[in-house]
Amino acid sequence: MNIMYCVNCGNRLEKDASFCKLCGAKILSIDEVATKFCSNCGMKIPQTANFCSKCGIKQNNAEIIKKGTLVNNPDPISLLGLFYKGAFKYDERTNRRDFWITIFLNFVISLFFYGIWYLIIYVWGAEPASAMPSYHLYSLFTLVMALVSLVWGIWSVFSYISIEIRRLHDINRSGVWLLLVFVPFIGPIILLIMFMQPSKNYL
Repeated sequence: MNIMYCVNCGNRLEKDASFCKLCGAKILSIDEVATKFCSNCGMKIPQTANFCSKCGIKQNNAEIIKKGTLVNNPDPISLLGLFYKGAFKYDERTNRRDFWITIFLNFVISLFFYGIWYLIIYVWGAEPASAMPSYHLYSLFTLVMALVSLVWGIWSVFSYISIEIRRLHDINRSGVWLLLVFVPFIGPIILLIMFMQPSKNYL
């Protein structure tokens, strides 16, 4: 069952409703009015809509998607938040700028984790247990870092799959193309070329 929202006030609509019971706004046919795209999910909605009829998110004119490109670009912290929160959101789009900034930021985070593990294994771990001020504290810190790294790594895998599918959607390609990653040599190259393409018009 598809849940729909009033584009005027954001109220959840009843099935086959002609008017919103909360604000009284008429439910417009998308084929009869000028349109724009939701800044959150990419749904085609009336140009005058204050809320998306599909996801119910309030629209900000500065963030309306035009031809797959956000007019006002999210800051890096927001992009990281969207990356991790969107681990299982496959039906949206991610433009080229946001995709590559997010990939770079996660590369930096990966370097941070590698640096911490380098210190644990090759610096602190190289010292004899008797020479450490607190061997138990070192063991506890190592265990905590192992758990954090495991959770972060698993969640990142799902987040990477999701953002790559959304990037493919942004160039009007199916997420099935991501299976090219299993084709030796040529597959990853084709995907890289796809990820570098600009956003395509919404169909």
